[in-house]
Amino acid sequence: MIKIDPLRIKDFQKRMMIGMGIISILSTIYTLVFILVSKYLESKDTKRIHIILGHVGILIISFLWIAFSDFSVVDFIRPYLSYIRNLLHVDPARILIADFYSLAFLFLGNRISEGVDDWIIENERDMRNELLPIGSFDYTDRSHMLLFGATRTGKGVAINHIMKFILTKRNKELLVVVSAKPASGDKHSQLAYLRKLCKATGRKLYVVSMDESVKDRCQYNPFKHLKKDEMRNALSGMLDFDSEYYRKNFVQWVMSIFKLIRKGKETVSISNILKLYDWDAYKGYANQLLDKEIITEEEYRKLTDSRIHRYADVAVNDSANLDDVVDACSSVFLPTPNKKKITITDAFKTDAVIYFDLNGSSAADSVKMLGGACIMAELQHCMVAFSDSDKRKTVIFDEASYYINADLTKVFFNTSASMGYQFIISTQGPSDLYSDTDTLKHQLNNNMGQLACLRVSDPEDVDMINGIIGTTIGTENTHRALSIDYDMTGSLKAVDQMHVSHNLIKNLEPLHMIYYQKKKSVDGEARPVMVVWDTDDL
Repeated sequence: MIKIDPLRIKDFQKRMMIGMGIISILSTIYTLVFILVSKYLESKDTKRIHIILGHVGILIISFLWIAFSDFSVVDFIRPYLSYIRNLLHVDPARILIADFYSLAFLFLGNRISEGVDDWIIENERDMRNELLPIGSFDYTDRSHMLLFGATRTGKGVAINHIMKFILTKRNKELLVVVSAKPASGDKHSQLAYLRKLCKATGRKLYVVSMDESVKDRCQYNPFKHLKKDEMRNALSGMLDFDSEYYRKNFVQWVMSIFKLIRKGKETVSISNILKLYDWDAYKGYANQLLDKEIITEEEYRKLTDSRIHRYADVAVNDSANLDDVVDACSSVFLPTPNKKKITITDAFKTDAVIYFDLNGSSAADSVKMLGGACIMAELQHCMVAFSDSDKRKTVIFDEASYYINADLTKVFFNTSASMGYQFIISTQGPSDLYSDTDTLKHQLNNNMGQLACLRVSDPEDVDMINGIIGTTIGTENTHRALSIDYDMTGSLKAVDQMHVSHNLIKNLEPLHMIYYQKKKSVDGEARPVMVVWDTDDL
């Protein structure tokens, strides 16, 4: 579970308010006293010298007080530095106005400001944005979630907490984890922790990995239960093609093989597709079915006409050959003695947890084929096959940018929530997901109800994250900063302000996460909170 340290932010707020309160009160008292005695001072320069000396004395008192605290001096003094910068051009009456202005905003709780220039105002806004309230992760929110964070920031810890809650609190909820991280034998890996959880909760775990060093690996047959249209969707996302012409021919050719295998009442699998991928092997098998009267002569003619032959010639000769990609993950697809053959459908039927490790090979095409096409196609099948089930299903896509496919995910988002599915999509930043197509960007932004963000450094990513969180209506103080009569007073205007500053997102410490829920609101407005994760309970 999450352990929260409220001192990190709550105490900072309290100390800063007290510190600025002391400075403002002392400034106000001193200015009032000075005005009362200023009539006895003849020289304007003498007046200004007294103002400077008095405020410097207040600064010294403030420094002595701050010396006994644990926080940065700059955080307390920065708003006060404008006095030193502008005292030589301001008379005492205007300083008094500024002090009362500061006190009013201090106790109204809006913002601490004594008329600093635009640079200091911007930094004050950053400080205020960093003061997010400490909150907790809402495990009961089943809306889809985006999880962002750079390497070594704590995404894995957050996912481990979520998996732990699902397996210990959600009463046999179905869980699928798809990861592009290596599932090594390291005892601290995500897979190792999932094994520990499943053992503690009595849940069966199936592991599909392209890494042959992973023990108890199962072989995977994504096509076993797929229907015609589902198979077509899977084939469309399997490989990268030089043109739409090659893609269509490949899909049509494999769909013909699919039909022939089904006619022969064989199991549709990668190994059986490869056996018939060559035209001569395909036609030879069709002849066998005709001789055994399993298919009619009319069916034989349709399955072996010149158009199908042309599909085969283009698909087999294309540079994105199925053989090349399948070879890279043959240990997952091709039959091996003593290896259990499983599917996601099998895992759902037995209430088992299934884990996919896609990083056993460095071949990007293999990861995309297995993750972005085969797994997602079978998940679509499961949505229909288990539509009448009242069990909830959680699918975690870790490092999803390697395999997420916009053409497939649009089917998910149209029906998933009503069928009890929750998708948690994790990657290093939004640009990883959105780089290929705007379609996926719109799908995710429109359908995600939660955003969890650890440290992200790329400015473009930070802009997109703040675009998801949105803005709030705030106030801004204006100043005549360029005038010789700069008096540190001004007018207020309503402005859109970010809930979270860019600097905060870029400088989050490990295990610190900005958590935003669209459905949770304060005064009708959804606002982010800070979640601090702990590893002690994992």
